[in-house]
Order: sequence, then structure tokens, then C-alpha cells
Amino acid sequence: MTIDDDITRQLIGTFKVELEEHLQAINKALLLLEKEQNSDERQSILEAVFRDAHSLKGAARAVGIDNIEKIAHQLENIFAASKREEFKLSADIFDLIYEGVDKIAQSMSAYLNAEDLGFDLNGFLRKLAAVLKDNKSAKTGNIKRAEINFEEEVERIVVKPKKVVPKVGFNRGMKVEETIRVKTKKLDNLMSHVEEMLVARIRTEQRLADLGEIYDFISHWSKNWLKIKGYYEKLSRSTTAEKELAGIIKFLGINDRYLKHMTSEVSKLLQESTKDNMRLSLTTEDLQQDILNVRMLPVSTIFNSYERMVRDIARQQHKEVKFELKGLGIELDKRILEGIKDPLMHLIRNCVGHGIAVPKERMGKGKPRVGSVSLNAFQRGGSIMIEVEDDGCGIDVDMIREVAVEKGLIDAQEAQNLSEREALFLIFKSGFSTSPIITNVSGRGVGLDVVRQNVEKLNGMINIISVKDKGTKFSISLPLTLTTSRALLANVGQETFAIPTSSIERILRIQHQEISSIAGKDAIKIGDEPISIVRLDQILELPAEQKQLLAHDKITVIVLGSAEKRIAFVVDGVVGEMEIVVKSLGKQLVRVRNVSGATILGTGKVVMILNTADLIRSAQKIENCGLSLVEAQKEKQTTRQILVVDDSITTRTLEKNILESVGFSVKLAKDGIEALEKLQKHKFDLIVSDVDMSEMNGLELTSKVKSNNRFADIPVVLVTALESDVDRERGIEVGADAYLVKSSFDQNNLIETVSQLI
Repeated sequence: MTIDDDITRQLIGTFKVELEEHLQAINKALLLLEKEQNSDERQSILEAVFRDAHSLKGAARAVGIDNIEKIAHQLENIFAASKREEFKLSADIFDLIYEGVDKIAQSMSAYLNAEDLGFDLNGFLRKLAAVLKDNKSAKTGNIKRAEINFEEEVERIVVKPKKVVPKVGFNRGMKVEETIRVKTKKLDNLMSHVEEMLVARIRTEQRLADLGEIYDFISHWSKNWLKIKGYYEKLSRSTTAEKELAGIIKFLGINDRYLKHMTSEVSKLLQESTKDNMRLSLTTEDLQQDILNVRMLPVSTIFNSYERMVRDIARQQHKEVKFELKGLGIELDKRILEGIKDPLMHLIRNCVGHGIAVPKERMGKGKPRVGSVSLNAFQRGGSIMIEVEDDGCGIDVDMIREVAVEKGLIDAQEAQNLSEREALFLIFKSGFSTSPIITNVSGRGVGLDVVRQNVEKLNGMINIISVKDKGTKFSISLPLTLTTSRALLANVGQETFAIPTSSIERILRIQHQEISSIAGKDAIKIGDEPISIVRLDQILELPAEQKQLLAHDKITVIVLGSAEKRIAFVVDGVVGEMEIVVKSLGKQLVRVRNVSGATILGTGKVVMILNTADLIRSAQKIENCGLSLVEAQKEKQTTRQILVVDDSITTRTLEKNILESVGFSVKLAKDGIEALEKLQKHKFDLIVSDVDMSEMNGLELTSKVKSNNRFADIPVVLVTALESDVDRERGIEVGADAYLVKSSFDQNNLIETVSQLI
């Protein structure tokens, strides 16, 4: 049997079971519709039966059974029209729909046995079309078949007579593999019991470790006893020992026998417990793997459904696309497979719609007229990798920046400061689209942002590599299952947290002097790449604690990566790596920021599992990690504090670096409102501010500072592009102590001005 035969047999077998479920649901809904008079209830039932007909049509199209697709399509149209109340479902129409359901089942049987249908398909399709054609007649409940000319109406839907030929790869007489459908809820319940067994196994391992500690303690006790046992034996042989001493000697003899017995018994118990735990571990792992295998499905279950979609989009856009599938035998947990279906659909649509150009344009660039899109799955370690790749035009990073600014997703200055990799990931922002118009394929500003969200919900990560005029590759990393995971336990303050090992890039021990300030944020360098560093207790909003270190002290840092970002998190210590059972937080806590679930340790302690993507998003809002050297404390108290206010991150960073280079301590604010907030929290010796800012400009800020008795003595230096005499006079009127023009800006001038005013 060929691979195509095997795949086709699996697809047809799956479709056969799915068809039976849909037909059963449609029959049940029709019976309810005939009885139900309540308008709202009828609409709800119509909506459900419409979805069943629609799903059946799509499934039939996916496996290429045209007869069933045609009938299901017409039934779907009837249900849709009834939902819109274009006509009332009469008894005659119900009879016709029931007949359609029976003919779908008859068509499936004929397909499987490679036989003729046994009924006039075109004639029946004409009957179904008549319901929609003659709305007036349908409203009265009569289908006037003889009075309607159907030729034009059904020209598009009739099936041309043809010889019955079984599908390629589906040989006549081939037996469809029999399956049994089990409700997912039942499997979930079974998996829950397995998870409890895993928790029990983890607790048993902890008890075994406790028993090992007791054995070590007794062994240590025995060694100490052996050191003084000679004295005991000497005393026991003495004939001069007094009565009291004789009692002690007798007790020591009994104690010696008890200790030997206890050592022997604990040793046996430890050995037997180790064997029992090993058997329990093997049995639990086998049971867990067997249950997982029941839930595992080949990726071909969803991969094969994309081929028709690629073909349709390519035809609509007059493109020629070759779609290649690889790794169809790779298996994934059913929950993950269902969760990744829509994200993959969006990525493939994006590759065909945006990546592949029309043949003429491709040939003009020296490429083959036929574009290539591939979908590949493979296993890497304990993860499944899925790659969607095209050989199209690639992504123009400069255009991405421009579109993001135009749509208000980021400002122009932020766009220019983004690295090429960071700019590339702007396509995953909500509302981003480069399509000039909205179509059924693109332009809605939704899709890729949903892709990223859905992948992260599955504890996965998405990456993108693109080369202009060469092509684009999306890579998705997914866990094999969502029930168990490997995690690193880390101490943060008085708490312990679990961090998925799949998102940990490295663990470092660094010294304070390795932390520097880059673009206003604390950072460390790994290789040549600067990476922001923050304290994990800050992100988790644990009780604030100012960390003070000696110069030689080491800081434990965990570097986490998610898509385009890497952040270093400071923790108080690392406990170790272990397998954990992932538990949800329940319906009451369905979405908690920075937390993806919980687990129970062998000690019975509940530990939160951290969400890497959330942590990285939260970390981007933190400016410094709050770590300081004890020796630097006195110097810090005498260092002059300056507040730099400017809505341009480039200007803020420039002025900060200039002032810090001569020993000033600098804090930053992006506008007047944020500056006033920082004035309330910190003491400053001087303010350097821009004038033209969107949220409270520099003149307003200066006026508020000078009118407040608490801040009135703080000198204010205005640095601005406004250089007219009128602008200078306005600065003087609000109380500015200095007015520097950016066109003639000189760093020495700024330093001299600040030094004179402080």
C-alpha cells in the first residue's frame, strides 16, 4: 500500500465518522424544528443545523466527494434563507430536506463501494433549487416543480454525467479502517486521573527522598556510636562499676541492638521503596504515554485540508502556486492540533496572498513563474516544529515601519529605533495590514496578531525569518502535550515559581559592574547583543525590596526568549529542574497576567507556572532593575539628580548620556505629565525639558514647577527647536532659568549651563 493510499484511507475513514455525526445532528434538529414554535428557539436550532450543513459541505469538499458537497450546499442555502425568514419551512420542504439527508448517506455508501448513486442527482438538485427559486410558492408551503424552468437556475450546480471512477489512491474494495469515537470529555477525565497519578508519583519520590535522609541520619548516628563503642565495651567488662553506671551500660547495650535493628530495617525499607517507586514510575509513564497516544493525531488531519484553500486563493488572484506538504506522519495532542489549525491557515493565506507574486512579476525578477509554499512538521527534542515557508517577495522591513507609523501602532521615532528583527515582528500587532483594500483574503488587520496569541496560548513560540525578494519562513515551536512539562524552579523573595524550560535560553551568574544603561534601561551584554535586565519580583509585583550588593557578589540571572525579544530576569536562586503536572487556575482565574497555570510539588506546595510571553511584555515597561552596590550608597546621596523631559527617545538618551558622562544622575520622562509624577516621588536638583511636547509642553511644565512652593527653587533649562525672540520671551515669562536652541546645540554648552545652575 502506498503512502497516498494510507493517507486517503485515513481521511475517508475520518470523514465517514464525521458525516454520520453531522447527519444525526441534522435529523435531530429537523425533528425539533417541526415541533418548536418559539421564534427564538427556532432561530437557535436553525443556526446549529446551518453550521452542521456548512461543516459537512466543507468536509466533503476536502476529501473530494462532489455529490455530497452539492447536496449539502443546497441544504445550507435553504437553512440560511429560513434563518433570514425569507420563507417558512413547510411540511413539503421538511420532506425534501429529509430526502436530502438520506441521499447524502446513500452517496457515501456508493462512493465507498465504487457504485452508481442509484438516483438522479441533477433532478434532486433541481428540486432543492426550486425551494429558493420560487420564494412565493415556498411561503405558501407548495413547491410548484412543474411550472419552473430550472435550466438556468441549476446550470451552475448540476453534476455532469460521468463514469463512476474511484478516487486516486482509493482502490475498489479497499476496507476503510474502523474507528470508535470517544467524547473528548471522557479522554480529558481519564487524563485527569493520570495527572493525579503523576502527582502521586512525584509525592512518592519526595517521600523516598525523605526516607533517604532518615537513613543517612541513622547511618551518621551509627558511625558516631562506633567511635565510642569501645568505651562502652570496656565499661561493661568492669567489675567496679557502680549500680547507677551499670544501668546506663545496660541501656547502651539495648540501644546498640535497637540501632542495629533500625539500621537494617530502614535499609530494607529504602531498597523496597526504591523498587516500588521505580515500578510505579514505569507504570505511570506507560499509562501516561498510552493515554497521550490515544489523544495524538497525525498533522495530516489538518494539513491536507489546506491544499484546496491554496488552490482557490491562487486562482482568485491569478497566481500559480505549488503547495508542498512534509512530515505528515508527525503526531500532536488533539487539543494542540485543534488550536494550531486556524493560526496555520492564516499563515498559509498570508504566504499565498502577500508573499507569492503573479507569474509575470516573478519572471521579471528571474524566478520561476510557479511560486512555492511549503508546510513542514518535524520533531526537535521535546517539541514539535511547524514551518510555513514561501519563495516569494519577502518582507520589506522599511515598509513595515512606515505602515506601523501610519496606522498609529508606534511613533516614527520608535520605528527608527527598532532593530530589523523587532521591526519584522510588527506584523503580529493587532490592526497591522499592508493590504490597500479589504478582501476575503487580507486587509482586515486581523490574522497574524491572532496567530501569535493562539500560539502563545498553546505554550508555543513563533519566529519569523524573511529576506527581501527571497522569501519568508514562519517557524512555530509547540509542546507535544499541554498536560505535563519540564520546568525550572526559581526562588523570588519568599516564593518559588516554575518557569518552562522551553523558553529558557541560559542561566548566568553575573556581577553588578556587568550591568550598564542602554537607551535608558538597565542591560547586560551577551556576546555583542545588549539585553534588558529586570528583577522578577518587580514584574510579579511582589513586596518591594531594594537589592543592595557588595562589589564581589554574584547575581543569578535567567534569560528568557519569546519570538523577537530576550530579557534577563534577576532571581534570588535556582532550585532545580523537574517534570511538573500543569494545572489550570479554573474558570474564576481563566486569565491571570504573567501566570499560565499552577503545579503541585512533591512537598505538597502549590507553585505558580509563569507565562514567558507575558513576563517579557511586562518587562519592557521597566526602566531599571533596582540593584545597587552598598559601597556606592554614600556617593549616590551626594550625586546631583537631573530630570530630562523630552518626547523623543533619541533626544532623551543623548542628553542623558551627556549628563551622566560628567557624573550627574539622570532620570527620564516622556512629557510634562510624567515629569510632574516623578517630581512627586523623587528629589531633583535641575530639570532639562523640551518645549514642544504633545502631553503638557515644556512651557506648561515650567509654569507648574515655578508656581509650586515645593519645586519653585528647582532650576529649569529649556532645550528646544523654537528659536524666535517671541519663543524666548515666553520661556522667560513662565520662569525658565535657561533657554538653549537645538540648532546651535553643543554638549559643552549644556554641561556648562547645568553646572552653573546647580
